[in-house]
Parts: sequence; structure tokens; C-alpha cells
Amino acid sequence: AFCDLPLAHLLFTGSTSVGRKVMQAASKNLTPVTLELGGKSPVVILDDVNIKEAAKTLLFGKLNNAGQICVAPDYVFVPKKLEHQLVLQLSELYKKHFKQGVEGKNLTSIVSDRQYQRLIATLNDAKDKGAQVFEPIEGHQVDELKHRMGLHILTQVNDDMRVMQDEIFGPLLPIVSYESLQQVIDTINADSSPLALYLLGHDKEKISKLSSSIRSGTLAINDVLMQVTADQLPFGGIGESGMGHYHGIEGFKTFSHARNTLVSGKFNPRTSLLLKQNKLLIKLLKWMYLRR
Repeated sequence: AFCDLPLAHLLFTGSTSVGRKVMQAASKNLTPVTLELGGKSPVVILDDVNIKEAAKTLLFGKLNNAGQICVAPDYVFVPKKLEHQLVLQLSELYKKHFKQGVEGKNLTSIVSDRQYQRLIATLNDAKDKGAQVFEPIEGHQVDELKHRMGLHILTQVNDDMRVMQDEIFGPLLPIVSYESLQQVIDTINADSSPLALYLLGHDKEKISKLSSSIRSGTLAINDVLMQVTADQLPFGGIGESGMGHYHGIEGFKTFSHARNTLVSGKFNPRTSLLLKQNKLLIKLLKWMYLRR
């Protein structure tokens, strides 16, 4: 109903599915929209990374606000030889920093019962379809009353699972092992362009190849989330992760209209000059036609 109103501009932050409805409603009045949506923001770990540092970065990104951030790391690509180490490091770090699990005060609750049930259903769907689930702490991983959920690490995931189809927006972390960078590039590009792309590693050639081959709204190298804090730079998605920009001067431009304004003086010879030129042009065209 709000988006049906004949407003000058709409900025919407939320899911891609609702973003489509906002844009559809706004189109009735030709209201321009800025959509900041999200999607499945991938993390690509390179083979030269310090795996413990990579695990720290992932844990910070995935458990900050329980993963309920539009640019939160959604799923991870890791070299096959490092997959086991990554799971171990994530589990050890989680047990160290979140040792009380859902009973601790440093875990954020899921925003609503509907979203909590969605995450539980997504987790169960992955289990039913063959995913291996690692819970770093035995027990104390879910609290239905407080809508709390601890970190769940998922391996052996596939495209048939909901966890690999929809934006997770919660503390479920799928890990996909890879053997070539091209496999990573093809997999990400086969889906819609993410709002954020995260690269963890130091090989400049590989970083250059990944960053130039994958479209994304934002890019962070050896960090997560923090690219959004540079509010003097434009922020926005691409494709299904959104359209338009805001933050800093881009926000001012988004909510402004650059109006072309002309003011002429009292004496303006252009009109009569153009009219005379018009008559001359007609005479010239007639002369050229008669000569054919």
C-alpha cells in the first residue's frame, strides 16, 4: 500500500523477493526505486591463506548479529586440501568465544519466530539431502523459546538444498570445496550477482582474476562487512542484489533531481535567426530536389 503511493522516490532494504514487489507497485506511478537487497554473498579462500585467520574472519562475519546482515558471508569456497582444517579451526574458535552456546549473552537472537522456523527448516532440508552438519558445541545449539541458534557448519552441500538456493540470513555456514578457481568463478556467475564478494588470501594474480571475473555490488579482500562502513563511497547492489546507490554524496544524488535550467536575457536573437535559417534551409532542399 505504501509503495502504491505517488512518491518522488523509494529506497527499500530487504529481500530480493519483496524488492520485486516494491518495484512492481512503484511502477504504477513510475516512481524510481533504489533497492538494497542482498542475496548469497560468497567467500573465496585461496590456498595461501592463514587458515586460522580466515576462520576468525568468517566467524566474525557469520555471527555478527547472528548473520542477519545483508552483506553477511553466506557460504564459503575453500581449497579441498584445506576444508578439514577450516572446519576444525571454526569449531575451536567457536568453542573458545561462544562456549556457553545459545545460553551465552554474546549470541544474538533470530529476529522472529517465522525466521527462526525458516532457518530450522533450511537446516533440516540440508540434513535430509545428505549434508554433513558440524555443531562445535554438543547441545546448547538451539533455543526455540528465545529464537537462538548457534553456529552450524555444513559440508557436502549441493544445489538441491535450500541452504544453497536462498539467502541464509542466519548462523548456518555451508562450505564448498574446490580444486580450480575457474570452478569457483563458474559457480558464482551461474547464480545472481551477490551484494558482497569476499576474497581471503594474498596471491595478487588470483585475487585479480577473481575480482575481475565475478560481478558483485561490493568487494572486500581479507575482511568482511567492513566495506559498508566506508560511508563516503557509493554502496549498492547489482542485478538481483539491488539497483542504485546511496551513502555519502551518492545518497544525496539518489534523493535529488539534477534539473536542467535555462535563463535567457531580454535580447534573444536566436528565435528569429533560427526562423530565417529555416526558410533558407527549405529553399535549399527545394533546389536540390528540382535538380534531381
